[in-house]
Amino acid sequence: MNRQTFKLLPELFGDGVMAEIFSAERTVLAWLRTEEALAWAQAEAGVIEPGDAEAIAAACVPANIDLPRLWAEAANVGYPILPWYG
Repeated sequence: MNRQTFKLLPELFGDGVMAEIFSAERTVLAWLRTEEALAWAQAEAGVIEPGDAEAIAAACVPANIDLPRLWAEAANVGYPILPWYG
């Protein structure tokens, strides 16, 4: 199978600045920030303990994500978030 580089919108808005904004790394960083914000909101609402939110926030760092594995597993299931929970 011939895999292409991750491309969300750069081909539509194809300059270097936009390519960086829509890069795989920036996309994953946005997902991590979303997970972190959700954890803090859930802690504030009493859905999870504050300590759990702290642990989630501490884990939401790009260094914890194996991008090649994420993309390979995302290709297998059809979307990129499920591999995070497996």
